[in-house]
Amino acid sequence: MKPEQLGPYRIETEIGSGGMGIVYRAHHVETNEAVAVKVLAAELGREPGFVDRFAREIATISKLNHPGIVRYIESGQDHGFSYYVMEFIEGTSLDKVIAAERRIDWPRAVEWSIQVCRALKHAHDHGVIHRDLKPANLICTPDGRIKLTDFGIAKVFAGTQLTATGGIIGTAEFMSPEQGEGKPITRRSDLYSLGVVLYAMLTGRPPFIGRSMPELLRLHRYGRFDRPMDLVPEIPSWLDALVGELLEKEPEKRPPDAHVVARRLESIQKKAAIRSGTTIAENAETELAETAPGRPARGIGPATLMQRLMRAQLAEIDRPNWFERLFQRTWVLVLGLLVSAAALTFFSLSGGEKRRWKAIAHLAAAADERDLGTLQVMLKEYLRRYPDGAHADEASAMLPRVEQDRERRLFARSAIVNDFRPPLDPPSEVERLYRKSLLQFWTEGPAAAQATLEQIVGRKDEAGRDRFLVDLAEEDLLSLDLERADRLRSEGDAAGARAILRHVLDAYGASRRHASWVQRAQQALEQLDRDAPGLPEKE
Repeated sequence: MKPEQLGPYRIETEIGSGGMGIVYRAHHVETNEAVAVKVLAAELGREPGFVDRFAREIATISKLNHPGIVRYIESGQDHGFSYYVMEFIEGTSLDKVIAAERRIDWPRAVEWSIQVCRALKHAHDHGVIHRDLKPANLICTPDGRIKLTDFGIAKVFAGTQLTATGGIIGTAEFMSPEQGEGKPITRRSDLYSLGVVLYAMLTGRPPFIGRSMPELLRLHRYGRFDRPMDLVPEIPSWLDALVGELLEKEPEKRPPDAHVVARRLESIQKKAAIRSGTTIAENAETELAETAPGRPARGIGPATLMQRLMRAQLAEIDRPNWFERLFQRTWVLVLGLLVSAAALTFFSLSGGEKRRWKAIAHLAAAADERDLGTLQVMLKEYLRRYPDGAHADEASAMLPRVEQDRERRLFARSAIVNDFRPPLDPPSEVERLYRKSLLQFWTEGPAAAQATLEQIVGRKDEAGRDRFLVDLAEEDLLSLDLERADRLRSEGDAAGARAILRHVLDAYGASRRHASWVQRAQQALEQLDRDAPGLPEKE
């Protein structure tokens, strides 16, 4: 029977129901605020200790404050009903969206998953694990956002008689293997469930379908699933691989946290944009426009360039036959030179500093390996014409990195490709380590590459080509440090970012060769001091 009023909330229409209770739209009788009230099943109120456990958990999750999480307002008991109150969200649950559309196109699925990752990270940072992540608990709003609800509520129901009699049968489709076996739950359990949700968005169904809860739990532990690409060929291979990692049976084989997954998904978006060539220029123009006055532009560091290098080189390795044959034709080389000359002539003659810098930014964002020579000339021409221009500092910082990236590409042709085509002469130990770091950066991430780069930097007595590679490794480590400091700053860890920047200044402040990096670190530190003054560094 529907209650007329619970506490100060006048109950209106039913908007959803499940094994644990019914959700109603309601209004606060004094403020007229629209809310959603979930009235729990009457049997739960008779469970020993349930009411206290329920109040404690609601008090915990009420502290979560994130745009991707439905806000919890309060809980209570009235007329024999236990209930909790949430903000009311206009929208449709994801399970209904999937049912109506059959499946979600992969760019939208990636964008929604990024939003879910950010919400999960906020909750995990506050010690809250969702435990019941599924499409029915995700609300899609009309403006393209997605919000997570029922956060941590599954913990309240653990061990109740209602759970034992089948209240989570539907949830078992999205449950991690360790959760189904009653083992300890971690943030990686939520990531497994996110993987199932992402799979369901991409393909229209979860990876495992069973007729009973025991069968589903067995499949999650031991079953194999069809790769998303096998069902929907247009899904990028990078996304297919990430879904596979999220659905690993053992938690330690999954990504470490939601932030890492979000970064991986954002990287997929960027790779797809670069491959399609449709949004690179727009993104570059937006990044320039959004650079705040006084804040140093991030530019393109060796770490970013190294990642682009690996993408270009591995793509070339995948298609050597036609590509190499094409560039063995003299007319193709001549045509390429003519196109480059025409582009440079146009750049030289076209008027206006703003237009010239926009052309540089667009070319830098694309970062095609055959454009680096053109980009180098354009930067030098910009600095010659506008030594005190609005972007002179950015151009001065970008130029040496572009020149070094050209060297990296020469090394990639002679060394990285030799991982697939054996070299005539065995590589030196430094070459082997640097090649390893490049491959690690692309396949395993910056942390793995950093450890190898540190081995190279320790070999400062090398000479000749090996010494050049030691210098490149040192530049790469500096870039990784600055990018890590920028990431910590964006995450709110001002003390951690400050510690990294001061380390860079202490270690390289007197080095003329590293002057551009020291300048970037100094500018970033000054900006950090303006944004978050006086914070002590972490021990």
